[in-house]
Amino acid sequence: MNGEHLIGIVLNERYELKEIVGSGGMAVVYKAYDRLLNRTVAVKILKESLKNDAEIVEKFAAEGKAAASLSHNNIVSIYDVGQIDGLSFIVMEYVEGMTLKEYINENKPIKWQTACEIAIQIASALTHAHEHGIIHRDIKPHNILITKDNVVKVADFGIARAVSSDTMVAGGTALGSVHYISPEQARGGYVDNTSDLYSLGVVLYEMLTGNLPFDGDNAVSIALKKLEEDPVSPKVINLDIPQALDAIVMKAISKEQISRYKTAEEFANDLKSLLNEDSMHIITARPKDDDEDGVEYNPRSHGKKKKKTFNPIVASIVLFVIIAVTVFFVMRGGSREYIVPDLMNHTLEEALKIVEDTEFTIDEDGIVYEISEEYDEGKIMHQNPGANQSVKKNKKIQLTISSGATEGDIVVPDVREMDYEAAKELLESKNLKCQMVEEESAEYELNQVMSQSPKYGTKVTEGYTVILHVCTSVISDGEQVEVPNLYGSTRADAEAALTQRGLVLGNVKKEASDEEVGTVISQSPVSGTMADKNSTVDIVISDGENSQTMIPSESSSPSAPVSNKTTPPAQTTHVTAPPSETTQAPTQTEEIKRKTLTINIPDSADETVQVKVIANGKIIHNQAHSKSEGKIDIVVQSSKDAEVEVYMNDELVVRKLVEFD
Repeated sequence: MNGEHLIGIVLNERYELKEIVGSGGMAVVYKAYDRLLNRTVAVKILKESLKNDAEIVEKFAAEGKAAASLSHNNIVSIYDVGQIDGLSFIVMEYVEGMTLKEYINENKPIKWQTACEIAIQIASALTHAHEHGIIHRDIKPHNILITKDNVVKVADFGIARAVSSDTMVAGGTALGSVHYISPEQARGGYVDNTSDLYSLGVVLYEMLTGNLPFDGDNAVSIALKKLEEDPVSPKVINLDIPQALDAIVMKAISKEQISRYKTAEEFANDLKSLLNEDSMHIITARPKDDDEDGVEYNPRSHGKKKKKTFNPIVASIVLFVIIAVTVFFVMRGGSREYIVPDLMNHTLEEALKIVEDTEFTIDEDGIVYEISEEYDEGKIMHQNPGANQSVKKNKKIQLTISSGATEGDIVVPDVREMDYEAAKELLESKNLKCQMVEEESAEYELNQVMSQSPKYGTKVTEGYTVILHVCTSVISDGEQVEVPNLYGSTRADAEAALTQRGLVLGNVKKEASDEEVGTVISQSPVSGTMADKNSTVDIVISDGENSQTMIPSESSSPSAPVSNKTTPPAQTTHVTAPPSETTQAPTQTEEIKRKTLTINIPDSADETVQVKVIANGKIIHNQAHSKSEGKIDIVVQSSKDAEVEVYMNDELVVRKLVEFD
C-alpha cells in the first residue's frame, strides 16, 4: 500500500483513515476513526519512499516508543505503534487546533505575557520528558500544537531517544531543524537536556519578535552563525519586551551549554516569576565580588567583566524604565495569575481534596468520561487548563476521566434532587458505591442531592464510586418565620406544618410518655419563636408508657444539638406541690393520684431552656420553653410517692420527693 493515498483504508481492522491533516519530510498524518474505542485519533504513516530505509524506519519506531512512555497533559499521547503490509504507523491523540508556527505567523509578534505562558507549558512537557530520560532534540513551532482551549501540546518525538552514554548525534550528522537546533547539535557534539532548552529559547525568541536569532541562505550558513556570532537581543527588535524577559531568552540561547538553564523547570520558574511579578531582577545578573567594586556582568560579553562608567543619559533611561515598570506592576496588581495544580492520574475524590486550598475548583458539570487502555478506571487522564500553567484565579478545571479499558454495563441513574439516603439505596441496588461531599445551599433542602458525578446515563463497571454533592447546611436568606405549635401532631402533620412555614423537620426522637403514641410531645425551637427560613425544628414523639426512654428514631437530617449551657444554681429554681387531687383508680387494685408541680424559670436563664422532668425513673416531660413563660405547670401521676428530678439544658437543678399521703 502507498502511505500517501490511503483515505478510506482501515488499518489493523481498526483505524479508518478519513482525511490527510498534515505532511512532513518523513510521514503523512491522517485524521482517523478508532472503531474499537469509538474515538477520533491521528495516524502518522511513514512515507512510501522511506519504508526501505532501515535507519529511518528505526527512528520512526523510536518516536512511538519514546513518546508512549510519557504521560503528560502537554505532550501528545501515543496510543498504538505498529507495522502492516509494509507500512509503519503510529496512532496518537487527535488535537484540534493549529501549530505554534501557524499561530506565530498570524499573530507575530506575540504579546510577551502570552509567549511566556506558551513557553511555560512547553517547559512543563520537557520537564516530564527529561525526568524520564528522554531528550526531544527537535523542538520547533512546527512540532508544537495549540488546542482550541489554549492547551499547548508537544508532538513529534521523531528523533528523540533515551539518554545513554552514546548521546552523540548519529553519524555526526546534525538532526532537527537547523534554525532551532543548538550549536552542539549543529557541530555534531554532545547533546543533553540543555539542548532542548536552547531550542525552546529560540521558539520564545521567535514568538516575541517574529524573527529568528539566526537566518541565512542555507543550512550551513545558519549553522556557522550559531557557532561564531552573537544573536541580536530580542528587546532591540521589540521594545515592549521587559528587560528581565530579554535576559531570560539570552540565557536560554547561550552558545555554551554550561551557561544555559540547567533544567526546564528552572527555565519555567523564571518565566512564572516574571508573570507573577515576584521578581524584577535580570536573571543573568551575577553578584559582585567584595574586591571588585564598580564591576558588573554583561550577558552579551560571555562572562567578561568591564569597568562601569557613569553616563547621565543611560541613568535617565534606567530611571524612566524603573518608574514605568513600577507603574505597570501597580496597574496589574489585580490580574495576578496562579499555577494550576497537577491532577493527572488522580481520582476525582483526590482531585477535590487537592484543589480545596487553592484558587481553583473542579468543573463537575463539565467532566467527561472516556474509555482508556492507558489509565485505570476512575483516574484523570486529561485536564484543562493543564497542570502547572499560569492562569487567572477562580478558574474552573475541566477533567476527562477514564471509565476503564472497556465500556461498563451499569448505567448510572439520575439521583439529583433525591434524598441522600434514597439516592444511596438506589445506587447500591445497582452495585454502585457513593461518596458524599457536604455542601451549603440556599436553594436545596437539607439532605437533598445537589449534583452527581458521573452524570446520569454514563456506563460504568460494578463497584464504581459515584460522587454526590449533598446539601448538609441550608444557608439562610435572612428571612425569619414564626415556629408553629406542633404539640399533639403526628410526625407527618408536623412536617407538613413546618414545610408550609418554610421550615425543615430536623432531628426526630422517640421517648416514653403517657401521651398518645406517635404524637409530638416537645419541640425545639418552641412555638411562637422566630427562626431563620429553611432552618430546622427538632421534635420528640411519644413512644408509649412502657417504652425505654430516649429511643432515637430515623433522623431525616442532621441537626445542631440543644445548647449545653448550664443554668443558674439549683436554689434559684423552685418546685412547689399544691394539695393533691385524688381520682378514681383505673383498676380495682390501685389508686392513681395526681399532683401539679410548678417550676419557675429564673430570669438569669437562657432565652430558650430545655426542661426535662423525670418521676420514678420515667420521663414525664421533655420540652423546650421560652424564658418569657416564667413558670411551667407539670402534672405528676403516681399511686405512691414519686422521686422527681428536674433538668434544665441537661443540668440537674432539683431532686425532690413528692409525697401523695
